[in-house]
Parts: sequence; structure tokens; C-alpha cells
Amino acid sequence: MSHTPGPYDRDGRFVYKLVPSSRPSNNPPPMVNLWLCSVQPCGEAVPTEELEAVAQLFKAAPDLKEALKELVAAQDANDEGWFDSPKMRDVAMEKARAALAKCEPEGKP
Repeated sequence: MSHTPGPYDRDGRFVYKLVPSSRPSNNPPPMVNLWLCSVQPCGEAVPTEELEAVAQLFKAAPDLKEALKELVAAQDANDEGWFDSPKMRDVAMEKARAALAKCEPEGKP
């Protein structure tokens, strides 16, 4: 089974996936939650900032997966001596850096 394709949305400790509603309507279809994940402490006190950082990682997961696929493909191309591997590597690294930036709490470098 595969995961739900991104992008995901986040509001504080909640991560969710919005999709168009399948209900018939004369208006553009409203968005509905496909699923919702709430990052909660279990027994010990955990700062809200830490819980939100975990939720941010969850939100970034689809981008991280794609960036890793690109890096592996670039490395495999390099191992096989493909002519365009430096460009593939540069593109993959750019995607990896962008995915890593999405792991950071919003509004922070």
C-alpha cells in the first residue's frame, strides 16, 4: 500500500490532507479532510513547540521521499557513468535542500 500523495497541510499539531468533496454541488466542490493526524504527548509533558516540530516533519514527508528518490537516482546514474549525472545531482540536491527546509518549523530558518 502506498501513502497519500502530498502536499499535506498543517495547523499547529494537526496534519491533514484536503481533497475536493465528492458530493454533488452547483458550486465548486468544497474541500474535505481525507484524514487527520494529531501529534499528542503520551504521559510526559512535551513542549508545544516540539509537538509542532514533529507535525512539521510529518507534513514534509512526501517531499523528503521524493528528494531521496532523486538523490538515489543521481547517485545510480553517477555509478553508471551517465553523461548528465552532474546535472541530475544538482537538481536532486536542490530538491533535497528544499525538502529539508520544509522540515523546519514554519517561519524559522
